[in-house]
Formats: sequence, structure tokens, C-alpha cells
Amino acid sequence: MHRRQFLGLAAGAGAAVSLPSVRAVAAGGCSPTPLGPGIISAPLVGATLDGDDLYLVTRGLQPAVIGRFDLASRTIVAHQTLSTGTGGWGATVSGGKVYVGMYPVADIHEYDPATTPAPAELPPAV
Repeated sequence: MHRRQFLGLAAGAGAAVSLPSVRAVAAGGCSPTPLGPGIISAPLVGATLDGDDLYLVTRGLQPAVIGRFDLASRTIVAHQTLSTGTGGWGATVSGGKVYVGMYPVADIHEYDPATTPAPAELPPAV
């Protein structure tokens, strides 16, 4: 038996022993733990920090979106869709502007926080 096969079998056996049965959950033997609101967007790849502002670029969305997150207030203070690409592989700040490299196209977008209006009301988290 190869090492990977052994580790896969051991992990599967451990999970089967440690997980409660479906009947126990259905009978009320286990109670769910609230973990907060769910994520309603795609994971992030490109990000950069400028003072208290964190700029994030989505991946796997078309159109891709760049968002400005205020770390002090923990809120999204601006966002903008980007005209090309399905994700950002990197981001940087220079001269007060944010530059985002996109994929699968080889485009670089310039985002100017000074000229981007605050977003309309965002949809509630589900």
C-alpha cells in the first residue's frame, strides 16, 4: 500500500468515527453552531493595503470587481466593476491610485479612489 492510499484511508476512517450520524442530528442529538453570515461572493486573489484602506479584487466573477474596504470601520466604502478579466492576480498602490493586473487577459486597470463614488446599498448577506 502506498503512503497516500494509507493516509487517505486513515483520514476517511477518522472522519467516519468522529462525525455524528445523520440520525443523531435529525433526532436533535446535535445542535448547529451559528457561524455568522455566509459569503455571497467569490474568493479573492489580488489585494493591496494603503493606510487603513484594503483594496481587494475578486476572482472567478465576470465582470471582476475591485472593492475598497475600510479597516477602521470594517465596511466596504467603494467598489467598481472592471471592464475586462475574470480575476485579478495582483494589485499595488502608487501615487494614490490602485493598479490591478487581470487574468485571463493581460490587462492592467487603474482605479482612482478619489474619483470613485461610494457604492449604492449592497445586498444583504444571506
